Amino acid sequence: MLRNIILITKKQPPKLDKLMDGCIQRGVRLYTTFPEEVTLLAETLYITDTAEIYRGLREEFANVLVWLHEDNREQDFSMASYAVEEIEEADYTYFEKVYLRFRGLPWTVAETKRCIIREMTEEDVEDLYRIYQGKNITKYMEALYEDPEEERQFVRAYIKNAYEYYGYGTWVICRKENNRLIGRVGFNLREGFEEPELGFVIGEEYQRQGYARECCEAVISLGKEEYEFDQIQVLIKEENLPSLMLSEKLGFTFEEKVLWEKEEYLRYLKKL
Repeated sequence: MLRNIILITKKQPPKLDKLMDGCIQRGVRLYTTFPEEVTLLAETLYITDTAEIYRGLREEFANVLVWLHEDNREQDFSMASYAVEEIEEADYTYFEKVYLRFRGLPWTVAETKRCIIREMTEEDVEDLYRIYQGKNITKYMEALYEDPEEERQFVRAYIKNAYEYYGYGTWVICRKENNRLIGRVGFNLREGFEEPELGFVIGEEYQRQGYARECCEAVISLGKEEYEFDQIQVLIKEENLPSLMLSEKLGFTFEEKVLWEKEEYLRYLKKL
């Protein structure tokens, strides 16, 4: 849990009203200090505009964000994983997400009336096997690896290569009522197509209860507002009637039949 945000900067930062408001709402302390007064604290995100301070903090395994401005462009920040330029325009959520990424903790990407949609973690693998044991789950999609350790390795790589690189991917769905993982939803890029593809799976015991539509609508809005997608696609087997019906309810329209890896699909598009 993020408890402190500490700015250690040589340049006087501007007014950080957006960040301050978020800190106050969440009970996070915001400090401004000088380079010679660096104190290492747990559950803290540091922000600095000095390469030397950045390197020193990272050597101590601190979580550090770089503030880039006109006075430090000549410094070498190539080693930095995260940076912000117009710091006064960034709200608290951005800083919290950077902290979570450093700690290897999942981002919550969306909420619906009944569900939280968040990034996957290795700890979710056991629940994913429970969901994929449903007799019809893998009828129209790939199964998980037979070896759970291989699946965990895949999830670790996916977090780095999808979430950290693209900023989006396939996320897990958890019920707010009991935090139970009930499925997955999100966007992926299918080789040979330009449009991001919406995909989802809901555990059999939670099907026909509106969860798929509820969560798909949430991530479609996210695709438009957060990722600025112009349009998205779905590829569905012709015999997969429930998915075809849901896609039409979500506003997708039939585009064409396509072949992908020797399998025929119906391709639907939705403009955002």
